[in-house]
Amino acid sequence: MHIYSIHIENFRAIRFLDIEDLSSSIVIAGPNGCGKSSIFDAIRLLKSAYGQYQRNEYQQFFQEFQINIKQLHREGKRVFHDPERPLLIEACFKLTEKEREYLQENSWGLLQKIAWAQDIRVLSTDMILEDLDDDPVTSRTRQPVDHEKA
Repeated sequence: MHIYSIHIENFRAIRFLDIEDLSSSIVIAGPNGCGKSSIFDAIRLLKSAYGQYQRNEYQQFFQEFQINIKQLHREGKRVFHDPERPLLIEACFKLTEKEREYLQENSWGLLQKIAWAQDIRVLSTDMILEDLDDDPVTSRTRQPVDHEKA
């Protein structure tokens, strides 16, 4: 699999970047501060958000830049080229025939793993909320959770 095209807007040093028809090997060159590393950081952010190999990989991305994701509205200048505009990162990937065959043959098992991981996250969240309900300090300030509506 390789990246066929990438579109980045408003990320670190990049105001706008649109590259298509990428080959399997590319060279990115330019002067210091022009955004070369920002291209790779954007790809990594996209990968962290959608294809995590590690738990909390998305949060780890921001931690490496010493950015508190809960304070992103304050620290946006370190992530966005223009903090007043939204961030956009899009990529299209090209699969080899062998990769397509693998996905077709194993898609059900892969989807089960994803669904199972999401169920575990939901259960973990419910358990945390139940622990908060049992805590006399937090139970006074929290609204009860209706699990049937959730």
